[in-house]
Amino acid sequence: VKGGTRLVANATHAFYQEFGHLICVDRLRRTPLLTKRAEAAAKKPRDKETIARIDTELRDCVVWRQKCELVDGLALTPDHLVVGASGQVSLLDIETGETAWSANVNGHAHGIAIAEGRLLVSTDRGEISCFAPRD
Repeated sequence: VKGGTRLVANATHAFYQEFGHLICVDRLRRTPLLTKRAEAAAKKPRDKETIARIDTELRDCVVWRQKCELVDGLALTPDHLVVGASGQVSLLDIETGETAWSANVNGHAHGIAIAEGRLLVSTDRGEISCFAPRD
């Protein structure tokens, strides 16, 4: 991940921030392509045609991309990407990237944990917030 500052992954997807965007990629497609690209790049002489083709296929592994200036923390639930930022924590649908829920927090949401159905968020101001689903 070039220029990335945060990364979290599950068995099928990887989520990371890179150059002002939050990006979801298909790991099942991307991982073998990265291996093939490394092999093509290691050949003497370099197989530039194969590398260019693989680079195109790698771009196609992006599931979604959202503009996102700064992410302070990331975590995953089975269905959502939890994104902590300045003054806010949000749940994004892992398949679409659309915001499913968000809440305000006091400070930068650095620490994110999910336990017993609750979302715990700690901030740079020393506050800890606990969010639970509505019954």
